[in-house]
Amino acid sequence: MPRLGVVIASVREGRAGQPVAEWFADAARRHGGFTVDLVDLAALGLPLLAEPKHSRLQQYTQETTKAWSARAAALDAFVFVTPEYNHGSPPALVNALDHLYLEWNYKPAAFVSYGGISGGLRSVQMTKSILSGLKMVPLVESVTIPSIAQHLRDGAFIATEGHEKAARIALDELLRWDTALRPLRNAAQAAPSPGIPLPFLRELYAHMEWADAEVWRVAASLPSASPDGVLRERLYHIHLVQRAFLHIWTDRPMPTEKSDDFGRLADLRAWAAPYYAEARQFLDAADPTTLAAPLALPWANRIAERFGKGAQTPTLGETMFQVVAHSTYHRGQVNTRLRKLGAEPPLVDYIAWIWFGRPAPG
Repeated sequence: MPRLGVVIASVREGRAGQPVAEWFADAARRHGGFTVDLVDLAALGLPLLAEPKHSRLQQYTQETTKAWSARAAALDAFVFVTPEYNHGSPPALVNALDHLYLEWNYKPAAFVSYGGISGGLRSVQMTKSILSGLKMVPLVESVTIPSIAQHLRDGAFIATEGHEKAARIALDELLRWDTALRPLRNAAQAAPSPGIPLPFLRELYAHMEWADAEVWRVAASLPSASPDGVLRERLYHIHLVQRAFLHIWTDRPMPTEKSDDFGRLADLRAWAAPYYAEARQFLDAADPTTLAAPLALPWANRIAERFGKGAQTPTLGETMFQVVAHSTYHRGQVNTRLRKLGAEPPLVDYIAWIWFGRPAPG
């Protein structure tokens, strides 16, 4: 059965919205088409929006946002019970909407509005434009309650026959739209990360960590490797790019270390080593939505000018695959250099890693 969220948009003490919402939630239960969750924004306690990243990434930092995200995501349709403040939407409602994005997508919404002579209609119109930006479908069918004070008795809302009829019509229409939009929601939730599934991407990073460790094992055992500037430069380039992308993904300043900062290969290896644990942690927390997010690269315009093409914006998942491909290419150059220095380069192909039983770095 679809799950309906009845949202009390006002958080003011003594608000009329609570008895109105309780009446509508009861009407929805009697309707029989939904299971009902009465959502009180005052009880949620959301602060003013202060999440550092856009809500489409769902990389929430505050526990209140995480709880609100989980609750909203579990609902299939909404009814916003709203007053009108200065010809507009209640700030608490706008704030609650702005905290999330994907959780609202492809869901229908109706309104129960109340107020003075206008019955909160201007609030509804303003909020509808916000819902459209969230990929929701705001319905025409609604319940409008002008002169709200005349319908309140001892803290309860006394509905007229017209209110009851309007509620039934709105609920019928919500049910129709829930059925129509459900395939879009299911498709969005099941969409794989662009180009490559997340489990396979994690496997590629496990191989990359093992392959890098094998190269370092051979380099560390070769006396002629440490003083070789060409080898050091190529190893530095691999690990600089790995770390640079990680810093972009985690919104940190770009690394400033130069190749000349590492007098010994052991120093370079010590600098590179923490990357893998950080990359694993990032991948463990990732989901298809994270990977699908567009990612602006700081050098995009420079590359576009060099090749005479417009700058493109890859997804985060595509940049993660780029790191794997880049490391593989330059690891081949490192192996070529190791051979020139007298070593037998390690076999680090992906298929070899599978043959060896997908070993962890040794």
